[in-house]
Amino acid sequence: MQPEIDPVLHFYNSLPFNIKSRTWLPSSKQSFDNYCPNIMQLVYEAKLILDIGCGPGHFINSLNYHYQLDVYEYQDKLFTGLDFNPTAINYAHEVSVKNSLDTKFVIKNVFDIQSADFQSMGESNILVISIGALHHTVDCIKAIMKILQAVTANKAKVSFLIGLYHLHGRAPFLSHFESLKKQGWPRDKLFAEFAELRGSTLDALQDESWFEDQVLHPRESQHTLQEINPVFEQFGLYLHSTSINRFDRFKKAEDLFASEILLKDIAEAKLSNRTYFSGFFTCLFKNY
Repeated sequence: MQPEIDPVLHFYNSLPFNIKSRTWLPSSKQSFDNYCPNIMQLVYEAKLILDIGCGPGHFINSLNYHYQLDVYEYQDKLFTGLDFNPTAINYAHEVSVKNSLDTKFVIKNVFDIQSADFQSMGESNILVISIGALHHTVDCIKAIMKILQAVTANKAKVSFLIGLYHLHGRAPFLSHFESLKKQGWPRDKLFAEFAELRGSTLDALQDESWFEDQVLHPRESQHTLQEINPVFEQFGLYLHSTSINRFDRFKKAEDLFASEILLKDIAEAKLSNRTYFSGFFTCLFKNY
């Protein structure tokens, strides 16, 4: 009897999220500041940059590409992408090779990560990235804890950039499409509705991957800073910045909890104006 295939792996195997039909170049920095301003500084400080749930490798390859542009002498630095989808990993590796990058890609489930994956780093700085992946696992909080247990076991200096769907910011988008599905809208009408909200690119394959990921995904959870903050603090990592307050300064994380509900108002306004709003948020946690 063959083991049951995870529905998310099955979903992404034929069409990984954000994959492109055209040759992709890792030269754009467009998304960097949306995820974390000054992220390249974290790259410079780290010996290992590990992107967990890297998908087709756009982000980790881009970071490596821009690091290579900025630094000319040899550096003992590891750029690694990890994902459980072989199709996405193969694509990411091909892009890396075409652009003469030394990014390493590993096929692994997040729940199989062990402290041994970080032991060679010793007490060096480690930058962990997980953007838009852990909320598709069977248990997002357990996945976060699994990573934190592994990466902090070796007394390394750790920065952890995480991106998740927000409980309040995501709700209007999900409710809108759930209502359309209940009304019996066929796939082509749902696609047209999503394309009108988000806009389309010149890459039909990429547009298709975005539609399936956002509207037809078999498993997704939504979270808040208030929920994940104590998980990180349990392992000695504390909030450094977050998109929730547009990366502004704050005195303590608890000061931001009350404002999280306002993301629903923003999302509803965007939907009313026929503008795409995914309800996504990012946080940077550090233990140094």
